[in-house]
Amino acid sequence: MKRRIVMSSRLIEASALLLVIRLVATPVVTGALQGEQHGTGGQRDIAIWVPLSPAGAPFTLSLPRLPLEKTDKAKPGIKIHTYRVKTGSSEYQVVWVANVPESMLNLSPLSGIFPNALDNIVRSTKPAGQSEVSAAHEEGIALNGYRGRRSVMDLSGERIDAKGFVTGHDVVTLAVVHSKEDGSALANSERFLESLYLLSAEERAVPMREYADSEVNTRPRPLSALRPDYTVEARKDKVQGTIMLKALVGPDGRVKDVRLVTHLRDGLDEEADIWARKMRFRPAMRGADPVACWITLEVEFNLDNDKD
Repeated sequence: MKRRIVMSSRLIEASALLLVIRLVATPVVTGALQGEQHGTGGQRDIAIWVPLSPAGAPFTLSLPRLPLEKTDKAKPGIKIHTYRVKTGSSEYQVVWVANVPESMLNLSPLSGIFPNALDNIVRSTKPAGQSEVSAAHEEGIALNGYRGRRSVMDLSGERIDAKGFVTGHDVVTLAVVHSKEDGSALANSERFLESLYLLSAEERAVPMREYADSEVNTRPRPLSALRPDYTVEARKDKVQGTIMLKALVGPDGRVKDVRLVTHLRDGLDEEADIWARKMRFRPAMRGADPVACWITLEVEFNLDNDKD
């Protein structure tokens, strides 16, 4: 059955609020995101993907740009974190609802998440700028022990791919609005949705203590030798140089966090971040135990070493 709703930049956000929908007021905000900026890393037209792993979040994933971030507070103690990216004709959105009370989690079964969210969208929208929408496909899914739902919704000329999970007292929803006719947009939608990783209960329960390299017996040692990628713009502008960054290497040898110390333009900051997170290390040792340790790395961008 088709419904008429408003297509806005907050359409996807409504999906994430199913479990708190009657207790949290969320206004619909219209308007495109094209051209908005976030800090020093604006949304530039560079075909790169960057990791997203917010502090304290139960997930990690990848996005085609650095996202615009927003946090709203709602009673009682709920926080709604929104991460949005507009690139070309596609809009990506991640909504992380944190600290959802048990009583709210029990309000509705998991199988009702997306149908009820669509009903809420219909109730919360206004007549102007309406579009036809219908639920084309919906199924139950699971990831790392958590149950969720995946949905595909058809719009007039566009499509929404979405999936969401309940992880403890958090609700995580990913969604993409993109053109039906653009094959690359569909491929990027799949790449985005499949990049989601949900932390296990054990991973979230044990806080990770972080050490400086001077506090460990042996520092992390790289196990892989990777070369960073150039962006099209940086190659065209012949940008070269070295980016210094600090990386937090976890006890499993994977990079958990990256902080840039120096910078280069044309998307090379993002490429340095991606390069660091792809690296694998032999973890630092403190006594007989592997520990998380901050190290300093240098990423060289040299056109003579770059290969297309």
